[in-house]
Amino acid sequence: MATPLSAETASTQPPRPRAGCLRTALSRLAIVGVGVMVSLCLVEIGVRLVAPQHLQYISAGLFEADPRRIYRLAADFSGTISTTEFTTEVQTDAQHLRESQDYGPKPEETYRILVLGDSFTFAAQVPADQAYPKLLQSQLNEADPDHRYEVINAGVGGYGPEQEEIYLETEGLQLEPDLVIVSFFTENDMTDHVDPNVYVEDGRLYTHSEDSLKTQVLRPIHEWLQGNSHAYVFLTNRLNTLLWRFGLRDYWFPPAFKREYDAAMQASWAFAQDQLARLIDTAHAANAQVVIVVIPTAYQADLNLWQQYLQIYAPAGGGG
Repeated sequence: MATPLSAETASTQPPRPRAGCLRTALSRLAIVGVGVMVSLCLVEIGVRLVAPQHLQYISAGLFEADPRRIYRLAADFSGTISTTEFTTEVQTDAQHLRESQDYGPKPEETYRILVLGDSFTFAAQVPADQAYPKLLQSQLNEADPDHRYEVINAGVGGYGPEQEEIYLETEGLQLEPDLVIVSFFTENDMTDHVDPNVYVEDGRLYTHSEDSLKTQVLRPIHEWLQGNSHAYVFLTNRLNTLLWRFGLRDYWFPPAFKREYDAAMQASWAFAQDQLARLIDTAHAANAQVVIVVIPTAYQADLNLWQQYLQIYAPAGGGG
């Protein structure tokens, strides 16, 4: 009959090797990791099949730094812009314009129109020949075949009157326009001025307010997921909507739509008007006429959309 080990004998038994415990822990961790990866892959496949998303991506190199305008379109760029609404191939010419050709001296018997504006004029949502400057060019030449019209698209996303005036003064007048069309978007062109917090990195635009250590670490991951994961885009869009609806994220209400302007908004609007006046004077000094085209938001033109906008985004008692 076996006798039980004494306490002294038991205490002398070799302990379980630590390497064995580590291997067990790593094996379990690997199993959990594989399970998580398989689950994420299944979710990604499911979203791609059931609710495919427009991935958000801008090819590196679209923008370059500019000493006065902060940024401008890079020359001879070719790449893709993709958002939750569209995917478009975009090219620029050697003159930093969204054009398929370079423009030299104005040919005789040609009426040349230069169009300034922001993303509405740049029109990344559509091919270049479907942007409204090119549609205008086609319509003018069809309506008046005895004359030749050129309409040049000088739109840049995010630009406002200040940057447009600088561009006209430094580069635009070299194109010898007979007419300058300025598109003015009511939602933000009253406040879109040169922002020193904006900078160019790898041909993309960023702001210094985003440069916390956390942002620097997470930004590359976020950008990669936006450009590659349908599930990530789907979930972040739904999460943002829920946060807005339940008041867990600050509402953004266009300051131009408020009944009364605070001092900052009054100053911003006065500055925008001053830049527009300078732009007009710059054009007139070069014997070019100016037309300002006011572009409303969709919810300014459609009462039903306006009511939906107020219901979703506007804080209680805000705007109207």
